[in-house]
Amino acid sequence: MGLRHEASARFSMLLATPIIVGASILEVPKLRTGMNGLLSMSLIGGVLSGVFALLAVWALMKWFKKHEFQAMKPFAYYCWIVGAIILLTLYAF
Repeated sequence: MGLRHEASARFSMLLATPIIVGASILEVPKLRTGMNGLLSMSLIGGVLSGVFALLAVWALMKWFKKHEFQAMKPFAYYCWIVGAIILLTLYAF
């Protein structure tokens, strides 16, 4: 589509927002009827996850601004390494 890495990453993060909100609307009421303390623990976990997700997206945007051409190379290496480890683990057991 001709988008820069930064713009496409921002767009994909924005696409995830309605899905996360919708899942929260469906699942949070179920937590209220569950065990005591589960709702508060889940809300704290959700808030902390949101904060760390924002930090990760911020770091990603900074990386894309600095390294537009080579931006995805470290992620590709990471995927290759993790994929190889998973395949070796599956075949070892």
